Amino acid sequence: QEFLDQIAEFVEQQVPAYALGDGSSAASDPLTGGNRYVPSSSKASAAAGSNNAPDGSPFTSDRYRPSTGSNATPSAQGFTDGSPLTAGRYRPAGMQESSAVAPPANSGGATLRHIPYSQGMISFGHSDMLQKIETKLVAYDGAGALDDEEKVLLHSLVEVLQDDKAVAVFADDQLALLSRMLCWPTASVFPVLDLLRLVVGRPSGAAYMFGAQREVDALAKVMEHAAKPDAPAPVLIMGLRMLCNMFRNRISGGIVREKMKSILEVMCPAVERVAGADGGSSGGGAAKVREAQSALLLNYSQLIVSSAGTWDERALLLRTVIMCVRAFRND
Repeated sequence: QEFLDQIAEFVEQQVPAYALGDGSSAASDPLTGGNRYVPSSSKASAAAGSNNAPDGSPFTSDRYRPSTGSNATPSAQGFTDGSPLTAGRYRPAGMQESSAVAPPANSGGATLRHIPYSQGMISFGHSDMLQKIETKLVAYDGAGALDDEEKVLLHSLVEVLQDDKAVAVFADDQLALLSRMLCWPTASVFPVLDLLRLVVGRPSGAAYMFGAQREVDALAKVMEHAAKPDAPAPVLIMGLRMLCNMFRNRISGGIVREKMKSILEVMCPAVERVAGADGGSSGGGAAKVREAQSALLLNYSQLIVSSAGTWDERALLLRTVIMCVRAFRND
Protein backbone atom coordinates (compact mmCIF):
# COMPACT_ATOMS: atom_id res chain seq x y z
CA GLN A 1 0.00 0.00 0.00
CA GLU A 2 2.82 2.40 0.86
CA PHE A 3 4.41 1.79 -2.54
CA LEU A 4 1.13 2.54 -4.32
CA ASP A 5 0.42 5.70 -2.31
CA GLN A 6 3.85 7.16 -3.02
CA ILE A 7 3.74 6.21 -6.69
CA ALA A 8 0.40 8.01 -7.01
CA GLU A 9 1.71 11.06 -5.17
CA PHE A 10 4.94 11.25 -7.17
CA VAL A 11 3.44 10.71 -10.61
CA GLU A 12 0.64 13.18 -9.91
CA GLN A 13 3.26 15.83 -9.22
CA GLN A 14 4.84 15.07 -12.60
CA VAL A 15 1.63 15.34 -14.64
CA PRO A 16 0.31 18.83 -15.44
CA ALA A 17 -3.33 19.61 -14.80
CA TYR A 18 -4.18 19.82 -18.50
CA ALA A 19 -3.03 16.23 -19.02
CA LEU A 20 -5.41 14.87 -16.39
CA GLY A 21 -8.55 16.91 -17.02
CA ASP A 22 -10.06 20.26 -17.77
CA GLY A 23 -8.83 23.05 -15.58
CA SER A 24 -9.84 26.64 -15.13
CA SER A 25 -9.68 28.71 -18.28
CA ALA A 26 -9.25 31.99 -16.41
CA ALA A 27 -5.89 33.66 -16.97
CA SER A 28 -3.85 34.67 -13.94
CA ASP A 29 -0.70 36.76 -13.87
CA PRO A 30 1.49 35.70 -10.91
CA LEU A 31 3.06 39.17 -10.83
CA THR A 32 0.05 41.47 -11.14
CA GLY A 33 -3.02 39.25 -10.72
CA GLY A 34 -5.35 39.36 -7.76
CA ASN A 35 -3.51 36.50 -6.08
CA ARG A 36 -0.03 38.05 -6.35
CA TYR A 37 2.25 38.32 -3.35
CA VAL A 38 1.02 41.08 -1.00
CA PRO A 39 2.41 41.34 2.55
CA SER A 40 -0.36 41.30 5.15
CA SER A 41 0.80 44.67 6.49
CA SER A 42 0.24 46.31 3.11
CA LYS A 43 -2.86 48.37 2.37
CA ALA A 44 -3.20 46.46 -0.88
CA SER A 45 -3.94 43.20 0.93
CA ALA A 46 -7.63 43.97 1.12
CA ALA A 47 -7.86 44.20 -2.65
CA ALA A 48 -5.70 41.15 -3.24
CA GLY A 49 -7.93 38.81 -1.26
CA SER A 50 -6.86 36.24 1.29
CA ASN A 51 -3.14 36.06 2.05
CA ASN A 52 -3.29 32.29 1.87
CA ALA A 53 -4.92 31.96 -1.53
CA PRO A 54 -2.73 30.02 -4.00
CA ASP A 55 -1.77 31.97 -7.08
CA GLY A 56 -0.74 29.09 -9.35
CA SER A 57 2.88 30.22 -9.65
CA PRO A 58 5.57 27.57 -9.00
CA PHE A 59 7.80 30.36 -7.65
CA THR A 60 5.41 32.19 -5.35
CA SER A 61 2.61 29.81 -4.33
CA ASP A 62 2.71 28.80 -0.65
CA ARG A 63 5.60 31.24 -0.13
CA TYR A 64 6.55 33.03 3.07
CA ARG A 65 4.11 35.82 3.94
CA PRO A 66 4.88 38.24 6.80
CA SER A 67 2.57 38.27 9.79
CA THR A 68 1.00 41.46 11.13
CA GLY A 69 1.86 40.46 14.66
CA SER A 70 5.10 41.53 16.31
CA ASN A 71 5.39 38.47 18.56
CA ALA A 72 5.43 35.82 15.85
CA THR A 73 6.60 32.37 16.92
CA PRO A 74 7.29 29.25 14.88
CA SER A 75 4.35 26.92 14.36
CA ALA A 76 4.41 23.77 16.41
CA GLN A 77 3.39 21.66 13.45
CA GLY A 78 5.16 20.83 10.18
CA PHE A 79 4.08 22.21 6.85
CA THR A 80 4.03 20.29 3.60
CA ASP A 81 4.12 22.53 0.54
CA GLY A 82 5.77 20.17 -1.94
CA SER A 83 9.05 22.12 -2.18
CA PRO A 84 12.26 20.25 -1.24
CA LEU A 85 13.89 23.62 -0.48
CA THR A 86 11.25 25.31 1.65
CA ALA A 87 9.12 22.53 3.15
CA GLY A 88 9.22 22.60 6.95
CA ARG A 89 10.59 26.15 7.05
CA TYR A 90 9.86 28.77 9.73
CA ARG A 91 6.44 30.37 9.44
CA PRO A 92 5.21 33.26 11.60
CA ALA A 93 2.29 32.69 13.96
CA GLY A 94 -1.13 33.07 12.45
CA MET A 95 -0.24 31.49 9.15
CA GLN A 96 -2.71 29.00 7.75
CA GLU A 97 -1.30 25.48 7.98
CA SER A 98 -1.30 23.16 5.06
CA SER A 99 -3.78 20.32 5.32
CA ALA A 100 -1.65 18.03 3.16
CA VAL A 101 -0.67 14.73 4.71
CA ALA A 102 3.05 14.39 5.27
CA PRO A 103 4.83 11.43 3.66
CA PRO A 104 5.15 8.38 5.92
CA ALA A 105 8.17 8.23 8.19
CA ASN A 106 10.00 5.31 9.70
CA SER A 107 10.50 4.74 13.42
CA GLY A 108 13.53 7.05 13.39
CA GLY A 109 11.50 9.93 12.01
CA ALA A 110 13.14 9.91 8.56
CA THR A 111 10.82 10.30 5.58
CA LEU A 112 10.45 7.14 3.51
CA ARG A 113 10.92 7.67 -0.23
CA HIS A 114 10.55 4.96 -2.84
CA ILE A 115 10.90 7.02 -6.04
CA PRO A 116 13.57 7.10 -7.26
CA TYR A 117 14.27 3.76 -5.59
CA SER A 118 17.83 3.79 -4.25
CA GLN A 119 18.59 0.27 -5.51
CA GLY A 120 17.20 0.76 -8.99
CA MET A 121 14.63 -1.46 -10.67
CA ILE A 122 13.07 -4.22 -8.61
CA SER A 123 13.79 -7.67 -10.00
CA PHE A 124 13.26 -11.29 -9.01
CA GLY A 125 16.38 -12.98 -10.28
CA HIS A 126 16.95 -15.72 -7.70
CA SER A 127 15.25 -18.94 -6.69
CA ASP A 128 16.19 -21.61 -4.18
CA MET A 129 13.40 -23.88 -5.46
CA LEU A 130 14.90 -24.89 -8.79
CA GLN A 131 15.01 -28.61 -8.05
CA LYS A 132 11.38 -28.57 -6.92
CA ILE A 133 10.45 -26.63 -10.06
CA GLU A 134 12.19 -29.25 -12.20
CA THR A 135 10.41 -32.07 -10.35
CA LYS A 136 7.07 -30.37 -10.94
CA LEU A 137 7.74 -29.94 -14.65
CA VAL A 138 8.94 -33.51 -15.12
CA ALA A 139 5.85 -34.84 -13.33
CA TYR A 140 3.47 -33.04 -15.70
CA ASP A 141 1.73 -35.65 -17.86
CA GLY A 142 -0.77 -33.58 -19.82
CA ALA A 143 -0.66 -32.31 -23.39
CA GLY A 144 2.88 -31.43 -24.39
CA ALA A 145 4.48 -33.45 -21.58
CA LEU A 146 8.25 -33.85 -21.76
CA ASP A 147 9.83 -36.95 -23.25
CA ASP A 148 13.06 -38.44 -21.92
CA GLU A 149 15.30 -36.36 -24.18
CA GLU A 150 13.50 -33.15 -23.22
CA LYS A 151 13.80 -33.99 -19.54
CA VAL A 152 17.58 -34.19 -19.94
CA LEU A 153 17.55 -30.85 -21.74
CA LEU A 154 15.43 -29.32 -18.99
CA HIS A 155 17.91 -30.53 -16.38
CA SER A 156 20.76 -28.83 -18.24
CA LEU A 157 18.77 -25.57 -18.26
CA VAL A 158 18.19 -25.81 -14.51
CA GLU A 159 21.91 -26.40 -13.96
CA VAL A 160 22.71 -23.14 -15.78
CA LEU A 161 20.15 -21.30 -13.66
CA GLN A 162 21.71 -22.63 -10.47
CA ASP A 163 24.42 -20.02 -11.00
CA ASP A 164 23.01 -16.59 -10.12
CA LYS A 165 25.57 -14.80 -12.27
CA ALA A 166 23.99 -12.63 -14.93
CA VAL A 167 26.60 -13.76 -17.49
CA ALA A 168 25.04 -17.23 -17.73
CA VAL A 169 24.74 -18.32 -21.36
CA PHE A 170 21.91 -20.57 -22.51
CA ALA A 171 21.83 -22.91 -25.47
CA ASP A 172 19.18 -22.19 -28.09
CA ASP A 173 17.66 -25.66 -27.75
CA GLN A 174 17.23 -25.11 -23.98
CA LEU A 175 15.28 -21.90 -24.55
CA ALA A 176 13.34 -23.39 -27.46
CA LEU A 177 12.13 -26.11 -25.08
CA LEU A 178 11.11 -23.50 -22.51
CA SER A 179 9.22 -21.60 -25.22
CA ARG A 180 7.23 -24.70 -26.18
CA MET A 181 6.37 -25.34 -22.53
CA LEU A 182 4.68 -21.92 -22.41
CA CYS A 183 1.89 -23.51 -24.45
CA TRP A 184 0.92 -25.80 -21.58
CA PRO A 185 -2.55 -25.34 -20.01
CA THR A 186 -2.88 -22.26 -17.80
CA ALA A 187 -3.53 -24.32 -14.67
CA SER A 188 -0.18 -26.10 -15.06
CA VAL A 189 2.05 -23.41 -16.55
CA PHE A 190 3.16 -21.53 -13.42
CA PRO A 191 6.43 -23.51 -12.89
CA VAL A 192 7.27 -22.76 -16.53
CA LEU A 193 6.74 -19.05 -15.83
CA ASP A 194 8.98 -19.39 -12.79
CA LEU A 195 11.81 -20.59 -15.02
CA LEU A 196 10.97 -17.95 -17.62
CA ARG A 197 11.35 -15.04 -15.20
CA LEU A 198 14.83 -16.34 -14.24
CA VAL A 199 15.83 -16.74 -17.90
CA VAL A 200 14.56 -13.27 -18.83
CA GLY A 201 16.71 -11.78 -16.07
CA ARG A 202 19.87 -12.88 -17.93
CA PRO A 203 21.01 -11.01 -21.06
CA SER A 204 21.35 -14.12 -23.22
CA GLY A 205 17.92 -15.33 -22.14
CA ALA A 206 16.25 -11.99 -22.87
CA ALA A 207 18.01 -11.77 -26.25
CA TYR A 208 16.56 -15.12 -27.30
CA MET A 209 13.07 -14.78 -25.84
CA PHE A 210 12.51 -11.34 -27.38
CA GLY A 211 14.71 -11.70 -30.45
CA ALA A 212 13.94 -12.70 -34.02
CA GLN A 213 14.93 -16.35 -33.46
CA ARG A 214 12.27 -17.04 -30.83
CA GLU A 215 9.75 -19.79 -31.54
CA VAL A 216 7.02 -18.36 -29.30
CA ASP A 217 6.17 -14.78 -28.30
CA ALA A 218 6.85 -15.19 -24.57
CA LEU A 219 5.23 -11.91 -23.54
CA ALA A 220 2.08 -12.66 -25.54
CA LYS A 221 1.80 -16.12 -23.95
CA VAL A 222 2.19 -14.69 -20.44
CA MET A 223 -0.55 -12.14 -21.15
CA GLU A 224 -2.76 -14.84 -22.63
CA HIS A 225 -2.47 -17.01 -19.52
CA ALA A 226 -3.00 -14.07 -17.15
CA ALA A 227 -6.14 -12.92 -18.97
CA LYS A 228 -7.94 -16.24 -18.55
CA PRO A 229 -10.71 -16.17 -15.91
CA ASP A 230 -9.45 -19.37 -14.31
CA ALA A 231 -5.80 -18.28 -14.06
CA PRO A 232 -4.62 -19.16 -10.51
CA ALA A 233 -2.68 -16.75 -8.31
CA PRO A 234 0.74 -18.39 -8.99
CA VAL A 235 0.34 -17.65 -12.71
CA LEU A 236 -0.22 -13.95 -11.94
CA ILE A 237 2.65 -13.83 -9.45
CA MET A 238 5.18 -15.41 -11.81
CA GLY A 239 3.91 -13.42 -14.77
CA LEU A 240 4.28 -10.12 -12.91
CA ARG A 241 7.74 -11.08 -11.68
CA MET A 242 8.77 -11.94 -15.22
CA LEU A 243 7.60 -8.49 -16.35
CA CYS A 244 9.66 -6.88 -13.58
CA ASN A 245 12.76 -8.75 -14.75
CA MET A 246 12.25 -7.46 -18.29
CA PHE A 247 13.31 -4.01 -17.06
CA ARG A 248 16.85 -5.32 -16.46
CA ASN A 249 17.71 -5.63 -20.14
CA ARG A 250 17.78 -2.95 -22.84
CA ILE A 251 15.97 -5.08 -25.43
CA SER A 252 13.23 -6.41 -23.17
CA GLY A 253 13.03 -3.06 -21.36
CA GLY A 254 12.12 -1.35 -24.62
CA ILE A 255 9.42 -3.95 -25.27
CA VAL A 256 7.87 -3.69 -21.82
CA ARG A 257 7.67 0.09 -22.27
CA GLU A 258 6.23 -0.14 -25.77
CA LYS A 259 3.57 -2.59 -24.53
CA MET A 260 2.88 -0.69 -21.30
CA LYS A 261 -0.76 0.09 -22.06
CA SER A 262 -1.72 -3.47 -23.05
CA ILE A 263 0.26 -4.95 -20.14
CA LEU A 264 -1.49 -2.80 -17.55
CA GLU A 265 -4.89 -3.34 -19.16
CA VAL A 266 -4.49 -7.11 -18.82
CA MET A 267 -2.53 -7.56 -15.60
CA CYS A 268 -4.28 -5.08 -13.30
CA PRO A 269 -7.83 -6.44 -13.80
CA ALA A 270 -6.42 -9.96 -13.42
CA VAL A 271 -4.86 -8.96 -10.10
CA GLU A 272 -8.19 -7.59 -8.85
CA ARG A 273 -9.94 -10.78 -9.89
CA VAL A 274 -7.46 -12.98 -8.01
CA ALA A 275 -7.42 -10.69 -4.96
CA GLY A 276 -11.21 -10.60 -4.89
CA ALA A 277 -11.43 -14.38 -5.12
CA ASP A 278 -9.05 -14.60 -2.16
CA GLY A 279 -11.32 -12.34 -0.14
CA GLY A 280 -8.70 -9.56 -0.02
CA SER A 281 -6.85 -11.45 2.71
CA SER A 282 -3.52 -10.06 3.90
CA GLY A 283 -1.82 -13.41 3.45
CA GLY A 284 -1.58 -16.08 0.79
CA GLY A 285 -1.90 -15.50 -2.93
CA ALA A 286 -3.58 -12.08 -2.77
CA ALA A 287 -0.74 -10.50 -0.80
CA LYS A 288 1.95 -11.88 -3.11
CA VAL A 289 0.03 -10.84 -6.21
CA ARG A 290 -0.30 -7.28 -4.91
CA GLU A 291 3.38 -7.24 -3.97
CA ALA A 292 4.38 -8.21 -7.51
CA GLN A 293 1.93 -5.69 -8.97
CA SER A 294 3.38 -2.92 -6.80
CA ALA A 295 6.90 -3.82 -7.97
CA LEU A 296 5.79 -3.60 -11.61
CA LEU A 297 4.19 -0.17 -11.08
CA LEU A 298 7.27 1.06 -9.23
CA ASN A 299 9.51 -0.08 -12.10
CA TYR A 300 7.30 1.68 -14.62
CA SER A 301 7.42 4.85 -12.50
CA GLN A 302 11.21 4.82 -12.37
CA LEU A 303 11.49 4.09 -16.09
CA ILE A 304 9.20 6.96 -17.06
CA VAL A 305 10.78 9.45 -14.68
CA SER A 306 14.37 8.55 -15.59
CA SER A 307 13.77 8.63 -19.36
CA ALA A 308 11.57 11.72 -19.67
CA GLY A 309 8.36 9.82 -20.28
CA THR A 310 5.57 11.41 -22.26
CA TRP A 311 2.56 13.00 -20.58
CA ASP A 312 0.40 10.20 -21.98
CA GLU A 313 2.60 7.60 -20.30
CA ARG A 314 2.53 9.46 -17.01
CA ALA A 315 -1.22 9.98 -17.13
CA LEU A 316 -1.77 6.28 -17.92
CA LEU A 317 0.41 5.22 -15.02
CA LEU A 318 -1.29 7.64 -12.65
CA ARG A 319 -4.77 6.42 -13.60
CA THR A 320 -3.66 2.83 -13.11
CA VAL A 321 -2.15 3.51 -9.68
CA ILE A 322 -5.27 5.36 -8.53
CA MET A 323 -7.42 2.45 -9.67
CA CYS A 324 -5.19 -0.03 -7.82
CA VAL A 325 -5.18 2.03 -4.63
CA ARG A 326 -8.98 2.27 -4.65
CA ALA A 327 -9.32 -1.46 -5.24
CA PHE A 328 -6.85 -2.22 -2.45
CA ARG A 329 -8.76 -0.05 0.02
CA ASN A 330 -12.01 -1.76 -0.91
CA ASP A 331 -10.61 -5.23 -0.19
